[in-house]
Amino acid sequence: MYLKKLVKTNKTVFSVVDLQQLFSLNDENYTRVVISRMVKKGELKRIYRGIYTYKTEYNYWELANKIKTPSYVSLESVLVEVGVVFQDYGQIIFSVSNNTVVKTAPERDFHYQQIKTEILSNPQGIEFGQVMQASPERAICDRLYLTPGYYFDNLESINKDKLIHLAKIYNQRVYQEVKNLC
Repeated sequence: MYLKKLVKTNKTVFSVVDLQQLFSLNDENYTRVVISRMVKKGELKRIYRGIYTYKTEYNYWELANKIKTPSYVSLESVLVEVGVVFQDYGQIIFSVSNNTVVKTAPERDFHYQQIKTEILSNPQGIEFGQVMQASPERAICDRLYLTPGYYFDNLESINKDKLIHLAKIYNQRVYQEVKNLC
């Protein structure tokens, strides 16, 4: 019964709170009992403290959002995916968050870079769905904010108007760097 509910969500990674809400359980202790039973049956697998999956292959970007909140996947993870940066960072998922920290989970490292709260909480250029991730334009602005003068390999697919618009939520230096790129 519980496993069917997990499959219907199309998500691959769940926190204890997610499972409690999904299973409509009010008691946190009983939720942990249900989770424990599902792990023993092999229906759930613990992949990080308080985070579970029912699949052998799960979405690492989804896991990045669960390990550290608030956060969204950005920087080189997004930029490599869309071909703006060519260097592959392999087993590292890059995100921005409210502090800088590195977390390790099976097969991946998760690097979170601190960004100002007013930038982090601004929803412009963040795609909300199964995974919270930056648009390519937002990822460029995040990277320039954290690394002045950063070199991008290929900006042909980038919407320049959107890039300039998003740069306005950052500081004047980022805005000027973006204008120079365009």
